[in-house]
Amino acid sequence: YRNGSQNGLDPLPALLARADMVVCPVDCVNHHTYFTVKRYCKRSGKACVLLDRSGLPTLRKGVAVLAALVASPVAEETCSGA
Repeated sequence: YRNGSQNGLDPLPALLARADMVVCPVDCVNHHTYFTVKRYCKRSGKACVLLDRSGLPTLRKGVAVLAALVASPVAEETCSGA
């Protein structure tokens, strides 16, 4: 997702609805997108990790955090930072 709209419509809500879990590198998106993702995941209960930067090492850490969130029998937090 690159903060773009197609025909005046933002595709982000549809993308989030189809996702099983969300990885969002916050250095690649604007504030509106960041808060949209965070709110959506919290409301929907989807597992989400907000990465402080893009890059392979951070992505690896984010995937590990997602795995822990999904594996937890009682996931109190659905959205986590990495």
